[in-house]
Amino acid sequence: MVPLGTLQLTDLEQKASRAIVTRAYQEISPGSYLMPYRDDKRREVALKMPSRDLKGYIVESYSGTEIIAAGDIVYIDLGSAQGAEAGNMLYIVRDVTLDRQYVEGRIDRLPQELLGALVVLETGKKTATALVVKSIDAIYKGDKIVSLTK
Repeated sequence: MVPLGTLQLTDLEQKASRAIVTRAYQEISPGSYLMPYRDDKRREVALKMPSRDLKGYIVESYSGTEIIAAGDIVYIDLGSAQGAEAGNMLYIVRDVTLDRQYVEGRIDRLPQELLGALVVLETGKKTATALVVKSIDAIYKGDKIVSLTK
């Protein structure tokens, strides 16, 4: 979910209500989802090891930009149902494809390329919000996240 703005309810009815948009971060169109408001004050998140191996993907960036780097907020496809918790540090990796024209012999797989690290800030049931704390190379939507590197 990418926050589009905030609104204040002015008139509550049984099946429909009225509201005033109090802040807009991006264009808000009919059909956008509503969530309860949370005050986004700074808070500390203590680092903790994941309780089990986690594997997932970056599905979106908060800003919607194509290239993601350290300091960016991202959304991942791991949540509390998969064992993710606030404070989990995960590695961002990408599979390296083998260019056969430069290789002789049999090579099955190359090690994954380490791109950076992120820390889970908040989890939902199947998704989580995370902060990219380190980026060694450009990170994109669709890059893998793992709790352990191979």
